[in-house]
Amino acid sequence: MAHDKHWLERRPTRLQIGLVAGLVGLIIVTLLWDTHKALFLSAAPWLLVLACPLMHLLMHGGHHHGPKGKMRDDE
Repeated sequence: MAHDKHWLERRPTRLQIGLVAGLVGLIIVTLLWDTHKALFLSAAPWLLVLACPLMHLLMHGGHHHGPKGKMRDDE
């Protein structure tokens, strides 16, 4: 009978957690969209404007500034 409870000892994978989180997020967004559509649409341009500096700050880690025009591959 110990074999019957083997599934209780398994941990969920990242894919499973991601799928469940995505599904829950989709449900939440769908319910909020129905009641707050005007608010979302009025905030959309501002969210786009705010996304530009945030991407600039958070995504510049991959530039690898090296010696005069060469990119370092070791980092």
